[in-house]
Amino acid sequence: MKRPEQAGPPREYTGPRFEYKVFQKMTLLKSERKLNELGEEGWELVAIQNDTSFGGGGANYVFKREYR
Repeated sequence: MKRPEQAGPPREYTGPRFEYKVFQKMTLLKSERKLNELGEEGWELVAIQNDTSFGGGGANYVFKREYR
């Protein structure tokens, strides 16, 4: 087995890469059609983040898809 200092150059990451979009609640909930468009484009809802900073009471919706 090679020691870490003898392992050679690091390999480039070849796994999947993702891109992300964040929407505020009011923008997102205006239209079911917008949600369907996001789905057709490959976007998937992965998180809902409550925004309580600076007295905000909204939420952020985080979508991701594999980088194209």
